[in-house]
Amino acid sequence: METWKDIPGYEGSYQISNTGRVRSLDRRINMDYGATRLHKGSVLTPQSQRSGHMYVSLKVDGIKKHMRIHRLVLLAFVGKPKKDEECLHLDGNPRNNNLVNLKWGTRKENMQQSVAHGTHGSLHASRKRKVFIQGVEYESVNKAARLLNLAPSSVHHRCTHSKYGDWSFGTNQDTG
Repeated sequence: METWKDIPGYEGSYQISNTGRVRSLDRRINMDYGATRLHKGSVLTPQSQRSGHMYVSLKVDGIKKHMRIHRLVLLAFVGKPKKDEECLHLDGNPRNNNLVNLKWGTRKENMQQSVAHGTHGSLHASRKRKVFIQGVEYESVNKAARLLNLAPSSVHHRCTHSKYGDWSFGTNQDTG
C-alpha cells in the first residue's frame, strides 16, 4: 500500500511516497503583483541523471532545487542520516526508489554493494553488463551498440534514463 509523507523542509508543498513517487500539494501562491493563485497539486515526473539516479525539481518561495528521490524517501520515512552515511540501493538499481530497497549506509558499504551488483565504475563497467532493449537481451552495451549502429554512450544513456522504459541494464542475478 502506498503511503505518503511530507518531505522535510517542504511540508505543505510536497510529499513523497514509500514507492518513490513525489507529488505537489494544492496551495496558494503569492504573485509578484500582489495577487494569489491556486496551484493545483499533481504527481511530478522524475528526471534521470547520467548515473541513473532519479530526481525532481522542488520549488518553494521562488527557490528551485533538484532533489534525488532516494534521499527524499529516506529523509521522510527513516530520518536524517548519521554523519558519513549515504543512501544505498539494495538491489543496485538507482531507479528503484522503493523504501524497502533503500537504507542509509557508509561509503564503504555502498562501494562493496556496487562491486557485488556489477555497477561499480559507471559507464565503463556498465559496457560489460547485459542490456535489455525492447525485450531483446544483448550480452553487453558494446555489442548492443555495434548491432544497433549506435555509440555505446547512447545505449548507456537510454538504459539509465526513465523515458526509455524499454531499455535497461541486466544484473548479475539475471544470469541464473
